[in-house]
Amino acid sequence: MANKKSNGTGTAAPKKSTKKPAKTSKAKTAKKTEEILAAEEKAVAVEETVSRIEAEAAATEPAKTGKKEKPVKKAARTSKSSKTAKTTKTTKTTKTTKADKQTKTPKTSKAVKTETAETETAKAEAIKEPEEKRQPENPETVEEHVTEAAKAAEEISASESAENKTPEPVLKAGNRKRNRIISIAAATVLLLAAGIYLLMPRFQDLTIEAGSPRPQAVDFLRNEKNAAKTEAISDLSIIDTSRAGSQEIELKWSWKTEKVVLTIEDTVAPKVETRKISANVDYVPNPYDFLVSVDDVQPTIAFFDNDFSVDSYGNFEVPITVRDASGNETKVMTELYLSWLLDEYTLEIGDKLDAKNLVFHEEDAKYISAKDLAAVDQKKLGKYSFTVNRDGQDFTCQVTVADTTPPVLTVKNVEVYQGMKKSFTADSFVKSVSDNSGSVTVKMDKELNTRNIGTIMVTITATDSSGNKTVKTASFTVKKDNVGPVFSGLSSLTVKKRTNIDYKKGVKATDEVDGACSFTVDYSNVDTSKYGTYYAVYTSTDTKGNKTTAKRKIEVLHDSADTQALFEEYYEKNLKGKSLTGMFETVRKQIAHRPKDWGGSDPVWYGLTKRYGNCYVRSNIMKLVLNKLGYANKLIHTTHKIHYWNLVKISGTWYHMDATPNQLLGPVGDKEKYDFLVKKYGEAWDESQWPIPE
Repeated sequence: MANKKSNGTGTAAPKKSTKKPAKTSKAKTAKKTEEILAAEEKAVAVEETVSRIEAEAAATEPAKTGKKEKPVKKAARTSKSSKTAKTTKTTKTTKTTKADKQTKTPKTSKAVKTETAETETAKAEAIKEPEEKRQPENPETVEEHVTEAAKAAEEISASESAENKTPEPVLKAGNRKRNRIISIAAATVLLLAAGIYLLMPRFQDLTIEAGSPRPQAVDFLRNEKNAAKTEAISDLSIIDTSRAGSQEIELKWSWKTEKVVLTIEDTVAPKVETRKISANVDYVPNPYDFLVSVDDVQPTIAFFDNDFSVDSYGNFEVPITVRDASGNETKVMTELYLSWLLDEYTLEIGDKLDAKNLVFHEEDAKYISAKDLAAVDQKKLGKYSFTVNRDGQDFTCQVTVADTTPPVLTVKNVEVYQGMKKSFTADSFVKSVSDNSGSVTVKMDKELNTRNIGTIMVTITATDSSGNKTVKTASFTVKKDNVGPVFSGLSSLTVKKRTNIDYKKGVKATDEVDGACSFTVDYSNVDTSKYGTYYAVYTSTDTKGNKTTAKRKIEVLHDSADTQALFEEYYEKNLKGKSLTGMFETVRKQIAHRPKDWGGSDPVWYGLTKRYGNCYVRSNIMKLVLNKLGYANKLIHTTHKIHYWNLVKISGTWYHMDATPNQLLGPVGDKEKYDFLVKKYGEAWDESQWPIPE
């Protein structure tokens, strides 16, 4: 249109355009056309990728399903798609050229056709390969192809978005065909990728060394990422990894089951530990006698090499071979010493060395002298040797005095109160400990305190000078302090009447937490002016308020006045009004006879308070009776003081009277009493002291 000038109405005339509209439209159309052709080329590339994946899947599928694909049809289908794309591309190129002759034509249909032919040729060669040579790609490779196809599809989609901006007249003819190609390509890629991924093998064969831990299902995986859906159908718990061999294992991943082979190999030779043997000449060698231990997962056998044999005294090298069930061998060399005398002997310190313990046969002990044994210091640790010549041949024995016996340890449990100010060592728990070496160190495994209430176990270790150890455990209990102080020195006191008593002398109150505590004494009930038994009361309280009360026995002794008063009371109740003979009979009955109870310093008090005693006690009681009645009387005894009784003067004549059971009661004369005593005791009385009247 031509530009118009102002019409006089005040409206400004539009500015002239600097670009030609027709040329701008043609340039944009050409650019869009190039973009569309590029998108179509990418679609062809996707189709080619799909074709390659189908060819690879064809190599895998027959091995899994037993069915063969028809590669020719697949190739034809791929070729057709390529030709369609080629035809479409050529047509669009032609149209674009007619629209604008100045725009350069993009990639020609001839180039596309050449690329398609190369793709089809490669596919045909892959199809012709023998099936056994076609191997499935690894899951990682398949995933790369899927990623590549998906990326191509995204680029096509992006091109399509750009294409939508192209003027509608240019794209109207090819939109439907391109959309159909893109949809088919994307769907085919996804389906084929999913199928190939699911059909790919998830497990592989496994080889392990005999004795290894029993394998699990995940150990057979090709890719550890598949572990979540993996399980074993075969019972893996019954696999014996100590036996070499192969076995089939069935496994499952998701819905798919596979069979693999587990191979157990034994390539490790046995580990062997040997020892030297000392024996008598009549010993028959056995290879197993020389083996301390054999470590191998499979059964083993042992045998001598080189037809080993011995028949005389001496030291011999012994070659031994140990072979396992898989044929792995270990060759070792040890020694055999043949003699009548042990080459080595260990004596425990504190034990006595006996020649019989140093020979193989007891009758050979006679060849060992006392001088030989004296070469060994049996009380000192160390190695000693002596040599004995027998039949012109020297034989040496080495004796090792060793300490292999641990200490004898006895422990005790410890109980303390919370807050107790005391240190605790291992010795606090030791009741007794001893060792042949005479030197023992005792330690405990932790430090202790009394802050917290409760019980813990303490390990006590006793170690001797040779490093032998004995370990015991004991409990350490911290209790709440609810116990008061403990008194000491509260033994009974025996005092005479009217004695001033120091009640605190020798007495202590001690608390396990506070230590020494003060105390008070209440002796208000003690009356030292009267004989009798009293109790003083002692009281002490610790800082926690725990109180302890204890009693102390105070015995006030009687005096002669008390004895006389007691006798008077006894006389009034038991003797008064009776004849003299009756009084003797009463005392005989009421004071039980105990030949060894002499009554101490006051036999009368003793007899009347305890109601028992011997002849001396009774005769003293009757002496007071006779004194009270006014009879002249004396105590008399046999020559050796075996027996005591009373002499009583009645009506001017002295008679013998006796309050002891199984004696002549009396009154009787001298001759009758004399004959009785001589017959009973073999003696009478001292006639010089108590003469017999003529």
